[in-house]
Amino acid sequence: MRAALARHDLAGVAVRLVPTPDRYVASEESALVRMLSGGPALPTSRPPRPAARGVRGAPTLVLNAETLADLALAVHSGPEAYRSVGDPAEPGTLLVTVALGPGMLAVLPRHACGPAETAAVARYLAGQSAGQCGPCVFGLPDIAGALEAAVAGGPRAGAALGAVRRWTATLPGSGACRHPDGAARLVASALRVFAADLSAHVAGRPCGAYYGPCYLEVPL
Repeated sequence: MRAALARHDLAGVAVRLVPTPDRYVASEESALVRMLSGGPALPTSRPPRPAARGVRGAPTLVLNAETLADLALAVHSGPEAYRSVGDPAEPGTLLVTVALGPGMLAVLPRHACGPAETAAVARYLAGQSAGQCGPCVFGLPDIAGALEAAVAGGPRAGAALGAVRRWTATLPGSGACRHPDGAARLVASALRVFAADLSAHVAGRPCGAYYGPCYLEVPL
């Protein structure tokens, strides 16, 4: 980033680079504002939003890499060309990464177990909670644990899978930030995509790629 800034004439604009802690929620906009104001990099309740009261009480514009990349593409190609790609409800391009983060794309090998991989991600996201509200402190670990139980099979697997369905439907919108929302949507999507695999696990017929609960401890 410093090298990129050195290549451009910023016309006297002062730029200060501030590293963030290596935690998932540290890049959430209110967490960034809180950190730059001298506090911990943890999300805060809203309103007010940073545009109204941000760093040290001043209005603050928060943009991420994807927003800036999208703006550049829209300006370069024009709005109609930009809107011609993507989903009609959310037109435009999507910036994704290939390691854990928002907009992350993980390509699973043929021998991977989709439900087990999802359970591992759910457990990781539960561990990345800021620990400030019930949906994160209790909801995400409960979802991860129930999904692990469903994947492992056994007499309680069916009830565990039903609990996952209920909790992923009620959790979004109840937290202090969007972290639990995204985690719940990920798991809810996996319930649809891997429905047949999960049914087999619950019925005691796990896929050949599943090696038991210890497999869930392997990071992606």
